[in-house]
Amino acid sequence: MRFQFTLDNYTKMSLVVSIITLASLLPLLYTSVAYASTTPTCDKSLWQHVFLPTRLHIVNPCITTTGIIKGIHVENDGDTHIRLLPDNSSLINQANTKFENGDLVLEAICQNPVSRPEVGSACNNFNHSPISIPPVGSHVTVTGSYVLDTRNNNWAEIHPVTSIALIR
Repeated sequence: MRFQFTLDNYTKMSLVVSIITLASLLPLLYTSVAYASTTPTCDKSLWQHVFLPTRLHIVNPCITTTGIIKGIHVENDGDTHIRLLPDNSSLINQANTKFENGDLVLEAICQNPVSRPEVGSACNNFNHSPISIPPVGSHVTVTGSYVLDTRNNNWAEIHPVTSIALIR
């Protein structure tokens, strides 16, 4: 027994568009599965060296995200302040939009000399390896605690940063 189907032009075109759409989504499905199976690991000991940790409201104790480095600035509290244009825009809030040009703030703690007296001893005995920060324009993966900084208009940050890695 043999069956023969006849498709009109509209049905043929719809079928072709559906196949192309599905094929274009396959890489996204693979990427989602690959990232979903990876659990980020954060160095909890970094919190011992965060200046005034009570100002940081923890939203997620450990996340990994990706984005493009838009700016790097050495702060007088010993931290390196990095502006990241995140691939996931849900990580930024209105304060990030208003005060940080829509970028997510990253804080790599105790990377530089402290010249701000109120910081006190937060960076004393900091014996972690320095974080290698790729240059502005680099696409990176960042892991750390996702927080709201109550001293800075509740903008969203990853603070402290556990790691930053260049995406090649």
